[in-house]
Amino acid sequence: MKGRNSQVARIVKIIIWLENSKFGLTTKEIHERLKEFSIEASLRTIYRDIEAIQQSGFPLVEEIATDLNQTKRWFLKKDDYLKSSSRLTDREYLALLFARYSLLPSIQKDLQAVYENTLNFAEMQMTLKEKNHLNEIKSVVVFDPDFVPDFYINLQCIEEIILACLEEIEVNVNGHFFVPHKILFQKKSIIIQDIRKEKYRF
Repeated sequence: MKGRNSQVARIVKIIIWLENSKFGLTTKEIHERLKEFSIEASLRTIYRDIEAIQQSGFPLVEEIATDLNQTKRWFLKKDDYLKSSSRLTDREYLALLFARYSLLPSIQKDLQAVYENTLNFAEMQMTLKEKNHLNEIKSVVVFDPDFVPDFYINLQCIEEIILACLEEIEVNVNGHFFVPHKILFQKKSIIIQDIRKEKYRF
C-alpha cells in the first residue's frame, strides 16, 4: 500500500491510539506501534501525520515532559470537541458521506473495519441536531456502489443543490430549471433527479 492510502491508514491508527491512550504518546512510541503492524514510517513522516491530524481539526495538543530530554507527548483532548451544534459545515457532512459510501468500499478489506469504526465514532459524538441534519442530507444523496470520485467534483455546486433539495428551491442545471429531489452519484457521472424522477446530468 503506497501513497495517499498509506498516509490515511497511518493517520487513522494514530488517532485511534491517541484516543485510547490515557497518558498520550511520543512520536517514538507511535513509531514502535506502527512497526508492530509492519508499517514503515520515519519519525519525520510521523511528525507530518501529526500536523495533518491537527490541520484536520482534531484537538491534538503536545505536552513537554520535565525530564532532561524534554520529551514531547501528544494527547487527544477528551473534552469532546464535537459537541458544538455549529461545528460541522455542510461540506464536512458531505465529506463524511463520501468517506462512508465511496472511500470505505474502495480500500483494502483489512482496513475497512478501522475506517468504519472511526466514522462510527465521529457520528456517535454528534449532537442530536447534527445527527438529524446528517440524516436529512442522507435522504437526498444516493451513492452508486461503483461510484469512485475519479473526476472533478464542484463541491460548492453540490452543496447548493443539496440545500435546494432540502428547501425545495428551483435550480438551473445546464439550462434546465426544476426543483431537485435527489443527487445520484453514479460510476462516471453525477445525476440530479427531480420529484418526477426526471434525470439531468450535472
